[in-house]
Amino acid sequence: MEHILKNIPLSLTKTLYKLEEGEISIKIEHEGLEKITNKVSVALILSALLIGSSMIMTTDNGINLIKFPFLGFLGFGVSAVLAVILVISIIKDRGL
Repeated sequence: MEHILKNIPLSLTKTLYKLEEGEISIKIEHEGLEKITNKVSVALILSALLIGSSMIMTTDNGINLIKFPFLGFLGFGVSAVLAVILVISIIKDRGL
């Protein structure tokens, strides 16, 4: 321990010199970032589908199903399936 404490000033000086000269590179490793990115992407697509389907439901154009546009129902259906898949994926990854 004493050896480490004695070498700290020298190590800091060398490190600061390398930093000043631009000779230090930093390597960052990430784990699981791809899974999180995929889930955020699915969540954004899901939210866009829900908003788009809600906007379509307010129109009277196109094929109607129970007085509402079929395309709106289709969007809500796809959104529901994506939401279930996303929730299952999150639960499976957390081990719940």
